[in-house]
Amino acid sequence: MLPGRVSMPISFLRVPGVWMPNLRYQQPGKFHDSASHLYSPETVAEAVAMSNYLFYTRYVKPLGNLCGAAAPLPDGQPRPCNPYTYGLYCCNATGMCGNSTADCACPTCVNYNKIARRFSVGFEMTDNVWKFDNGVTVSKAMASVPWSPTDPKNITTTCAVMLHAPLYNCKFHYTDIACSTIAAYICEWD
Repeated sequence: MLPGRVSMPISFLRVPGVWMPNLRYQQPGKFHDSASHLYSPETVAEAVAMSNYLFYTRYVKPLGNLCGAAAPLPDGQPRPCNPYTYGLYCCNATGMCGNSTADCACPTCVNYNKIARRFSVGFEMTDNVWKFDNGVTVSKAMASVPWSPTDPKNITTTCAVMLHAPLYNCKFHYTDIACSTIAAYICEWD
């Protein structure tokens, strides 16, 4: 975990080359072991590919409002509910997406609106340069790839996340954000 980063404790699912959240809570400090680290794309094009995967594949509109293991994604992972749009963001105990208290608060329910709207990756500003942990640099020009249409704001923050906010045309694009903002992790296995 990078200094100053606050992230939500979750476990991970394997997708091609990347660990994605499984959305089951674990104790703080159990995010990574010596063989894993925050996701850092090898190129800016790969960062865009991850954004596209999240928006067009991982968090698509629910299939008949079905979610969970009963309605798996093409990669075999349990289907999540869309975290922002369509209004049905909780996967309830019966495998249906909804937004009532019963849909969101049961012991096996998953509220994707809380845990799948923003993801921390190995990306922050150091020495006045936006770069991933592996050294790949990203332009500071507003709306340049892989930033959202309104980012980076280049104000006082030095942290960024992948954010899902379609109202602002932000489809898991990168946005600069306060380092204290809670977000889920996307991790990579070494």
